Parts: sequence; C-alpha cells; structure tokens
Amino acid sequence: MIPHSRRHRAAGLVLLILSLLVVNACDTVLKVRGSVRDPAGKPLEGVKVSLLVEGRVPDSKVTGAGGSYAVSIVGEEPTRARLVFEKAGYQRLERPVGTEYASVVDVVLRPEMP
Repeated sequence: MIPHSRRHRAAGLVLLILSLLVVNACDTVLKVRGSVRDPAGKPLEGVKVSLLVEGRVPDSKVTGAGGSYAVSIVGEEPTRARLVFEKAGYQRLERPVGTEYASVVDVVLRPEMP
C-alpha cells in the first residue's frame, strides 16, 4: 500500500499534468483567410502567403487557382502577427493582421517595375 503522503503527491502530479493539457488544448488559434488578386481583379495562383510571429515557425501556404489562402497559428495575439505575400514578378507585400482572432485579409499584388 502507498503511504498517505505519496498518494497525495501522485494525485497532485496527475492533476498538474491534466491541467497543463487542458491549458494547451484551450490555446486560442489565430486564423487568417482571404484572397490575392492582380490589379485587374484576377485571382493570383502560386502566391506564397506566410503568417509570421517573431520567434515562431511561420505558417505558409500557396494560393490555388482561385487565389484564396488560409493560414493559422496557435497561441498568439493578432497584434503580434503579420502576413507576407510573395510571388515572382510581383512586389512583396507585408500587412499587419489586426486585432481579430479570425480575420479576412484580401490583397492586390502589383507587378514589379522593370
């Protein structure tokens, strides 16, 4: 039989582990979606869209034929995040995410100047 104090320590450890799991499961997810178009309004395919937060691995996706994207990151404040849009032949664009945890950011990429 386990002595009384060892049982309390074991139960305390189990509660600590469970509470850490619950906190991690409840982390807020920052989600950003939108579309990328050219100046004529046509959807741009093949644009790399990155959701960046300093000190974190970015979430990057490439737009499909419709020019749409969706990126997300767990446990960050929207005000710390920024979006970067990159495609060969077009000017790189960087935008703040804003203050909402679920945002829609539609952008227009302009061709690079010769």
